[in-house]
Amino acid sequence: MIFESKTHYPAACNAVETLLIHEAALDQLASGVLRNFSYSSAEFRCCPRSLVCFEGALASLRAASAGGGSRGGSPPEDSSSDQPGGKIVLKAADEDDFDEEFLRVCLAVKVVASLDEAVLHINKHGSHHTDCIMTESEESADAFLQRVDSASVFHNISTRFADGFRFGFGAEIGISTNRVHARGPVGLEGLVIYKYRAHSNSKRGHCLAGPSGGRPWLHRNISTVKNLAEIQTRRSGGGLSSQGLSSLRKARLNDDNSTLVPPTPPPTSFAAATSYSNGHHRAPPGLEHV
Repeated sequence: MIFESKTHYPAACNAVETLLIHEAALDQLASGVLRNFSYSSAEFRCCPRSLVCFEGALASLRAASAGGGSRGGSPPEDSSSDQPGGKIVLKAADEDDFDEEFLRVCLAVKVVASLDEAVLHINKHGSHHTDCIMTESEESADAFLQRVDSASVFHNISTRFADGFRFGFGAEIGISTNRVHARGPVGLEGLVIYKYRAHSNSKRGHCLAGPSGGRPWLHRNISTVKNLAEIQTRRSGGGLSSQGLSSLRKARLNDDNSTLVPPTPPPTSFAAATSYSNGHHRAPPGLEHV
């Protein structure tokens, strides 16, 4: 997912720019990330701790190749080098790198000690466009999706899916990180406004309430009111934040990446990524409102 999010279209607005790695997963992810990028002309801007780890992992990758060890699979068709890790560049990051949109195969990398630190970093340095968490922990994923202040928030999904066509809007005309009135990928419906025209079918016209008080309007409780009350109760008990009550949408992908479907629970370390395959994709059957 990290490799596709960065290399599939590096100049796209939904390409990944920063990789945050939990300290407990650093060694494993450093090796895995470099193996995936091993045939690419990739640059990594690393914090001091990740730089040391990435340098060690890159040296091991190159030594294994020189010694005839495992190459980690065949080079991709668009590989720029036959030597694994031959064109990977590692550099020390400065603070500005975590605010940068690189528009090329360059990734800022930072180690974090907790999910709280990751969320604070993203909300401070991110563009509020798209952010993704990669984790097996459902609890961590739910906290991330609720607390990260971005138009699109994903769990174990490539950031490249932040696209109006993928969301079933027919086509993407634009994308917005604003809160009003459009937010996230925007199709035609998200850009138009409305005009309401009303005509009376009475010669005397219609008033909301006539001299005698007008016709009685019936008011009854409906399920939506009950659900809102339940949500309000959950929020007052700390279950949902004000952000969580806004239009937070949750979805997961089928195994064949063909469509978005409502979530079902699966089975604690994590990585957070802040930022088209060919074929026809159906519109999502529905995104659950929380």
